[in-house]
Amino acid sequence: MPPPRLLGSLLLAAAGAAAAAATGGAQPVAGGVAFARNFKPEGAWGDHGEEASPFFLNGKLYMMQSIMGRFPADGSQGTHSGFCVYDARSGEKVACPDSSSAFAFCSAIVDHTAPPQRLWVFCSAWDRGNHSYCNNSAWGCGACADAAHGKGSGCYVGSWSTEDLASWDGPHKALTLPMNQTVPNVGASMVASPSKVPGLPTHQAFMALEGGSTNTDIAINTGTDRDLSKNWVLLKHGGQHGANSHGLACPSARYNPTDQYYYVFGGGNDIRITRTKDFSAWEQRNMSMMTHCIAQDICLKYRPACKPGVQSAEECCIKAPDCSPASGEGQIAPGYFTNYWENKSDCQNLGRPNQSCRRDMLGNISQWDWSVNDADFCDEGGKGPTRFLYCMCQQTKPRAAQNVTFRGGGGYHIGTFPGNERQWLSSFYPPREAHLRGARAAGSGTVKGGEPRIVQSWGELASAVALLPTSPSKAASFVLGSGFTMAGYNGTNGTVITIPKGCVVSITSGGHTVLDAGGKGSLFIVEGSLTAEGLTLKNGVARGTGGNNGGAFRTDGSATFTRCSFINNSAPDGDGGVAHVYANASATFTSCSFAQNSARAGGGAVDVYLGTARFVDCSFEVDSRGTALKYNGIYDGGKISFGCPAGTTGADVLLKGNGTNRCCDKKTTQLPPAQKIASCH
Repeated sequence: MPPPRLLGSLLLAAAGAAAAAATGGAQPVAGGVAFARNFKPEGAWGDHGEEASPFFLNGKLYMMQSIMGRFPADGSQGTHSGFCVYDARSGEKVACPDSSSAFAFCSAIVDHTAPPQRLWVFCSAWDRGNHSYCNNSAWGCGACADAAHGKGSGCYVGSWSTEDLASWDGPHKALTLPMNQTVPNVGASMVASPSKVPGLPTHQAFMALEGGSTNTDIAINTGTDRDLSKNWVLLKHGGQHGANSHGLACPSARYNPTDQYYYVFGGGNDIRITRTKDFSAWEQRNMSMMTHCIAQDICLKYRPACKPGVQSAEECCIKAPDCSPASGEGQIAPGYFTNYWENKSDCQNLGRPNQSCRRDMLGNISQWDWSVNDADFCDEGGKGPTRFLYCMCQQTKPRAAQNVTFRGGGGYHIGTFPGNERQWLSSFYPPREAHLRGARAAGSGTVKGGEPRIVQSWGELASAVALLPTSPSKAASFVLGSGFTMAGYNGTNGTVITIPKGCVVSITSGGHTVLDAGGKGSLFIVEGSLTAEGLTLKNGVARGTGGNNGGAFRTDGSATFTRCSFINNSAPDGDGGVAHVYANASATFTSCSFAQNSARAGGGAVDVYLGTARFVDCSFEVDSRGTALKYNGIYDGGKISFGCPAGTTGADVLLKGNGTNRCCDKKTTQLPPAQKIASCH
């Protein structure tokens, strides 16, 4: 989060500059800021402080967070700001380097360009933790704080690095700023291979720095040895490569080797994204990656409604997105910081009459969340999913409301996009990607460079799959765009998608896409291989073209579904409300949920007829209509097994017995419950 005096000018500059620089990527939108959720909200994760970055190091997910805590750990030098690293799953503290004492506004990236993997953390020399030490200055002291207050120079960005989170190298003065120039938040990115922009030296990384007026400054690293502790060069303002065309608060940075764009994203009110190829011409999208949740009726008491074309909603009101628990936003994110929540570390004054817990305020986010800020994300070393981290709080509530209490528990939330970082970044600019247009024209399922093709409708997806050659076998990957619709689907022959034998098709969502069959028919017939991730398949009915079995899909080949939901699918005249797995076919479901599915007799959810099926970390909701096999159950007419979730070990459990309903309740996530709890550890 930037100091208050920097925030407003940065966001206003972003709005004005973006409107002036828009070249097809940003279009006026009725009602103000455009927002299309391009990820699946998972909910709140247990945070401990300020700016945070998720990162994936050596096969494991962690969170780095700036801390207004005690550094060094023994408290011998008072309370200073610094950073800590946590296990993202358990929430257990992994490292808090004492050497980070008196630094703040930190961000983290992992160098995955070559082994060994190395974590880099960058912070500004700004001590936010010891106000008494800083003569009670509200925003602390240190070289960068002094420069911000016009009291000195020597502000710099410090760097730390480690390969094992145990041995740390740093701090180093990675980048020293000119006289009277300061920086709070910074974000950096490796460049996949040494990159050269016309007029600039070859560079291996770039950095976005939150400026002090209308700028987001840019620096490049001219080294070639993957050492980011030195060789940083700050680009000039206003010149050929000035960065003053897109000022964003709290910036993070990424380089996309697929389209060769440099991306900067950030904001203190809503999270916006911009990109460039030369650090001169910037393309900012008129679509937030995430925006605040304050209800419009509350906002209108203190601000006017946003006018068409407005790109920053800091000074006006927009229609907020759905932030209810049903959306996934107003809940505790499952599987993150589990010990934090179990120990009630989110509570203040625990057990006292004035106890206050963040979890109790998640259900009413629309009543207090004036700001979304300090975003960052990571994938798994080039593989999906991408995890998107953003803070929800009251940072930019109107001045007129400064004395009004909006009871809420601010903190970080997390969302997921099924693809990798490159796919997500590109998805914000699909109309401008020439290589995607070329792929559409050619009918190919995968664009040049191996990246998936983005499709915006069911009809477009069906046409592309129909064009795939079956000999030799063809692999194709698709991402369903953020505005994906079911246009072109009517449940009849030609609109139910058949994956031909010999074809391998992968489909991921650009924002947890809902494939709603509307009760007209089924969705897929899998004769080859289908892999799907991040989808909701609902209201499929087994009839006509798809046969009487498998309301959402039937497979004679191989089907794999990850993080998918199956809702209200049915086979009223057959078996397998969701799926029918034929002889010699296979289906795998990982982290999937099943609810309100039904069949005439066998397998209200899944019917396995002499085939094989495997379930990992899946939930089967008890159906209010009863617990008979035909209501959301599994028919075990083949080989069915239940595997252990990620992060646990144990042998698969085979489902024994034939034609039995093995359903579980909402409190468990495995079938059969008793056996899985005993076997997974």
